[in-house]
Amino acid sequence: MSPKRPKKRRPYVKEVSHSRMFKEMTNKHVDVLQNIESAIIGVYQDNENLDDYLVACALHAAIHSNTTDHELSNQLIQSLEEVRLLRLDISDTIWIWGLKVVLDSVHTHSGAQSGDTDYLNFISDYV
Repeated sequence: MSPKRPKKRRPYVKEVSHSRMFKEMTNKHVDVLQNIESAIIGVYQDNENLDDYLVACALHAAIHSNTTDHELSNQLIQSLEEVRLLRLDISDTIWIWGLKVVLDSVHTHSGAQSGDTDYLNFISDYV
C-alpha cells in the first residue's frame, strides 16, 4: 500500500469584493487574463468536446487546488498549471484573482450547462 499523498495547500487569498478584483485585473493585469483564456482556447482547439460547463469546473478546481472527475477539465487544469509556471512574475493572489474573474466571465456569457459553448465562442473572437 502506497503512502497517502499530502493534500496540496492552496495559497491564502484575502477575500475582496468581486468589483475590486475585476477592476484590478482588467486595469493592471489584462495579460494574466489573456494567458488564462489562451490556455482555455488551446485546450478547446485540441478537443472541441470541451464546453463551458467543463471550463467552469476546471476554473473552480484550479482556484481551490483540486482536480475534477472530468478528463477534459483536468486537461485544462494541467494547461493552466503550465501557464502559471510561465508567469512566476505575478503573485499567487493575482493568479487566483485572474482565475476568479475568468470564471465570472464564463457565468456572465453562458449558463455553463453541459454542451453550452457561448463563453468559448465569445473568447474565440478575442484570443
